[in-house]
Amino acid sequence: MQSLIQHDPDLAGASKARLGRKLSQLSQITGQIQKTAMAMRMVPVKKLFQEMSRLVRDLSKKAGKLVEIESIGEETEIDRHLVEELADPIMHMVRNSINHGIESPERRLRAGKPATAKLSRRARN
Repeated sequence: MQSLIQHDPDLAGASKARLGRKLSQLSQITGQIQKTAMAMRMVPVKKLFQEMSRLVRDLSKKAGKLVEIESIGEETEIDRHLVEELADPIMHMVRNSINHGIESPERRLRAGKPATAKLSRRARN
C-alpha cells in the first residue's frame, strides 16, 4: 500500500518532504496495527501440552507402561490457528510413541533401560 502511494503519479507534485513524513507515519501506524493483530492471534503452547499430558497419562495407564513427561518451552507462543492444525498430528505421534515406541517396564529393564520412559516435548521460536 505504501509503495502504491509513493509511486502514484497524482501525488508526484506534492511536496516530497511532506509526503515522506506522511508515509513514515503511515508505516509506523500499519506496523503497530500488524503487531497488535499478531499478538491477539498468539497463544502459548502450554494448552496443547496440557492436552497431551492427559493423553499420555491415560494411554500409558491403559497400556501398563511407565512414562515421564518432560515439557520445555511451554511459554512459547504460536498462532492460534497453528495450534488447531498441529493438535491432531501431535496427538497421533504421542499415541504411536506410547503404543509402538515405548516398551513395557519389564522389557525396558531387561534391555538395560530405566523402567520409566521419558517423553519430551519442546517448543521454541
